[in-house]
Amino acid sequence: MQVSRLFVLGFSAILVSLVAACATSRELTVESLPPGATIAIDGTDKGAAPVKAMLSWSDETVHVVSVAAPEHETHSRQLSAKDAASAPEPWLLSVALERLSITIPTSFTTVPGGASISIDGGSSFTTPCMIPLTFARTSATAKRSANSAIRRRIRRFASRVLNA
Repeated sequence: MQVSRLFVLGFSAILVSLVAACATSRELTVESLPPGATIAIDGTDKGAAPVKAMLSWSDETVHVVSVAAPEHETHSRQLSAKDAASAPEPWLLSVALERLSITIPTSFTTVPGGASISIDGGSSFTTPCMIPLTFARTSATAKRSANSAIRRRIRRFASRVLNA
C-alpha cells in the first residue's frame, strides 16, 4: 500500500511539474499614446490605458491586444507563448497610435496677389487667404494654375505634421 501511495504522489508531482513547464503566466502592462486609449484583450474591453492584466499561455495560446482611440488608427498585436517566455520583467507594451487626420489653418500668399487656388478640386479661393486644411494619411493637394511647387510643399508639410 505504501509503495503505491508513494508511486501516486511521485507521479502526481511529475505531472504537475510538466503542466507548469508548459504554461506561462505573465503580468502585462499596456500603455498608449495618446494616453487613455481603449485597450481590449482577446476582444474583451479592459478599459483606458494604462491597463495591467495577468495572462496565461500554453504552447498554442495566442492573446490579441488591441489599442484604439478616436481619430487614430487602431493597433492590434498578437502575443504568443514564445513572446511571453522571452519578454522582459516587468512586461510593458507601449503603443503609439498614428493620427488619421489633422486640420490646420493654412495661409496662402502669392506674388503677385490675387491668384485663384482650389483645394482638392473644391471651392476656389483668392490669395492671400487662410484656409483650414485637413491632412489625412494621404495628403491634400492644392493647385494653382501652372504651379506644381505648391503641391510638393503642402505634401511635405502634411507629412511633417502627421508624423510629429
